[in-house]
This record gives sequence, structure tokens and C-alpha cells, in this order.
Amino acid sequence: MNKLYYNRKFLFTIVTFGISFVSIIIYANISVIIENWFDSLKMALGVIGLIATLYNHWKKFNLLVTRIGIILFNSNTTWNVTATFDGEFDSKIQEKICAIVREHDSKMYREVVNDRCFRILTNGLLMQFDYTDIYTEDGDETQGHLVVQIRDFHASYEGAISALENKIIPVLSLIDKNVRSNSSFFKFKISFGKKNPFIGLAVKNVSEAKIDDFWYSYEKNNGFIKRTVKIRKQSIECSTNSLSDFQTSSINFLSLVGE
Repeated sequence: MNKLYYNRKFLFTIVTFGISFVSIIIYANISVIIENWFDSLKMALGVIGLIATLYNHWKKFNLLVTRIGIILFNSNTTWNVTATFDGEFDSKIQEKICAIVREHDSKMYREVVNDRCFRILTNGLLMQFDYTDIYTEDGDETQGHLVVQIRDFHASYEGAISALENKIIPVLSLIDKNVRSNSSFFKFKISFGKKNPFIGLAVKNVSEAKIDDFWYSYEKNNGFIKRTVKIRKQSIECSTNSLSDFQTSSINFLSLVGE
């Protein structure tokens, strides 16, 4: 049911059914409505006022309406994902990653750019890997520095959730488990095709048509997880040092939970 909840066709069917049902009720009672037009008008205005009040003052209802709107009318999203791993590994990690991913996708395609960079295509997902050697803090030794990038991945609203759960997160989990890095960093940026639904949640009593630009940022640090969130007019960006937090944040923000 959760997947149906984010399915555009399912929601469109439900909305169409609801509108059709209300239209049938109105048509069946049109003579009564016309005869008591003043009472009918007061009732209609009361219902509209109730909906407006719920939308402005009840967060869950606001999220529900916003979520339905973004699924029905603003379904396109563009994803950019970056994952960075630092640890005691060398350039051989590249071959290890390819072998690991191939175990889970025998049809994986690999393109070698040079001895420090390659791309793989797995399950329709194009990922680029860049490896470099960096010096440790004391400057006496070097360690591996691996950057994984997914650039301009286009997906529908419902498709983005599926891609995260079934493609992006599983591959990053495999890499994170086998690299065994000393430190890691994960970042995603969601660009919305028309408007960022979070603006309406963050800015109250201001017409979005009057907003030329918008920027909002906040940080969360509980001693273990460090997360930074940046919201702009047409995008939202989140960076964290935890893969589990990356998974939770990306799904929640795309689902308009926002925590």
C-alpha cells in the first residue's frame, strides 16, 4: 500500500473517482441545491473554509495535500549523488568494487577512463568512480580516497523512491561494507522540475509567485551523525557522514517527511 501511495496512476484514479462521486451527488440533488441556493452556498463556503484552515494549521494535512500535488503535477526530479570514502586501501579497490557489483548484476557494464577513474552501468544506473591517494593528517603516510558520483539521474517522483531503495542504496551499501573506510561522506541533491514543495512548508503567508529566490540551511549534530540540509527555490540538498542517515534522509525528504 505504501508504494501505491506514491504511485501517480493510483492517486490520479482515486482523485478522479472522488471528483466523479461528488459530481454525481451534486447532479442527483441539483434541484434541491438550486432551490436552497443560499444555504448551499453557505455550506460550500464552510467546507472551503474548513479545508483552508486544516491546510494552514494542521501539518499532516498540509503534507498530504502537498504530496498529492507534487505527485500529480510535478513528477520529474533530477538526482545528483556523491559518496566519499577515505581509508587504508589503494587503487586495487577499483577492481574489488567491480567484482562485488558484478556478483549482484552479471550484466554490469564497465568503462575505464584511466587507471584512476572508471564508470559502471548497473541496473540502469550510471556511476563514476574516481580514486586518488591522499596524505594522512600526520603527513607521513598515504591512504585511499574514493569518490562515487551519480550525475543528473532523471526519475519520476515515484521512480525516484524506487531507484533509491532498489538501486542507489544497495550499491552504496556494498561499497561501504567492503571498503571499510575510516571516514565517509554522503550527499544528495534533488532538483524539482517545476517547484520545490518544501518552500510552501518553510514559508508561510507569502505567495510563491513573489519569491525570486530562496535559501534555507540547518545542521544536526548528535555526536555521531552530522547532517547539513540546504533548501533552495528548486532543489534540496542534504549531506551526512552516515550511510544509514543518508538512506533515511533521502527517503524522508522525497516523501516530504523532512526529518
